Amino acid sequence: MYFKLFFFIFITWSFASCGSSEHKVIAQNEVVTDQEKNHVFAPGEHIFWSYQFKDNILTFTVELAPTWMTYSQYNENFMGPLPTIFSFDSNDAYELVGGVDEALVKMKFDKEANEELTYFENKGIFTQKIKIKTGEKFVLKGNINFMTCNQHGCEPPADYPFEIEITP
Repeated sequence: MYFKLFFFIFITWSFASCGSSEHKVIAQNEVVTDQEKNHVFAPGEHIFWSYQFKDNILTFTVELAPTWMTYSQYNENFMGPLPTIFSFDSNDAYELVGGVDEALVKMKFDKEANEELTYFENKGIFTQKIKIKTGEKFVLKGNINFMTCNQHGCEPPADYPFEIEITP
């Protein structure tokens, strides 16, 4: 009983202590590469998702404003910052090949979570290979659930739903 009460208070306090800035998620349909200019963040905006599909590889790029970070999908402590979660809607036109890979990930020991956390700051890249099973155009739909934090606290988890038109 006391554990449940403590857990509820902890979760409520965690989200209430998060920064009060407005959370904005913006997306575009192409990856911002190192050769291109990085995204310019508007006031109150701190995360920017983009994607590209090429050669059966779906690439998601996340850019983060200075001092902000988001987390690897492989963090397992759900009492600390939540991991990024990719979900893809079922569709007979394709199948996923393997899992989502990560690049540009960093690691540090987090005292509050009492564990090593893998995270992204500035930029992160996620890739998912797919096998196309049709010659027809189709839409690949899914969602990315993620959490962002800075030195002042964390924003509540947010979603980045995506719909990508694939032409084989």
